[in-house]
Amino acid sequence: MILNIAFLQNIANHFIDNWSERIPFTGWPTDEVYTKLKQMIEAQGGVTVIILDEVDKLKGDEALYNLTRINSELEKAKVSIVGLSNDLKFTDFLDPRVKSSLGEENMIFPPYDAGELQDILKQRIEIALKPEIIDQEVIPLCSALAAQEHGDARRALDLLRISAEIAERAKSPRITKKHVHLAQNKIEIDRILEVVRTLPTQSKLILLAIFLEEKHKKKTETTGAITTGDVYRNLQGSL
Repeated sequence: MILNIAFLQNIANHFIDNWSERIPFTGWPTDEVYTKLKQMIEAQGGVTVIILDEVDKLKGDEALYNLTRINSELEKAKVSIVGLSNDLKFTDFLDPRVKSSLGEENMIFPPYDAGELQDILKQRIEIALKPEIIDQEVIPLCSALAAQEHGDARRALDLLRISAEIAERAKSPRITKKHVHLAQNKIEIDRILEVVRTLPTQSKLILLAIFLEEKHKKKTETTGAITTGDVYRNLQGSL
């Protein structure tokens, strides 16, 4: 219920420029927030387009249900909802009454290709960086590496940002391909560390046992694959 109120409150406050008149995060009942939202949309007139990024992250259907039924209560305005999601089956699990009032039309957008990613990076560079400090190969390289990862724009932007940070720390006058490759390695290492950090304790112990066995084999110049028995023996020694 709290999430539903916060969701409606956030949308309604987009129509209110005066901070003193904005709806507080807590203290108002859901019906009052919903009524205020209707009033703001009605006063705006025309068609209000509400874009919900990662709409599948909404918990429960109540918030969407409130929005989908709002048109039946408006006289001088209409609401159009655009939901963005990577989950193609998101609507399959919606409440039937929400699906009925939503009347959705699905549009599938393909991943960004390398050329589109380059356009995105060039736009960000105009705002954040001086073009003369970037080698010509940097943008195509960041775009190509990100395009290999299902056309992820965030990946391309992260590569560019971390490349710039690495170049700055190294006091390099320019961002080069070398910095991009260093950034790629850092992202991969950070991702692995995050995965390991969130593993259950049992899984961490198994990884530790494998690491210790591999270290022992290198020290004694022993060859051969690590067996389950080797792992079990190291686990006993670690506990």
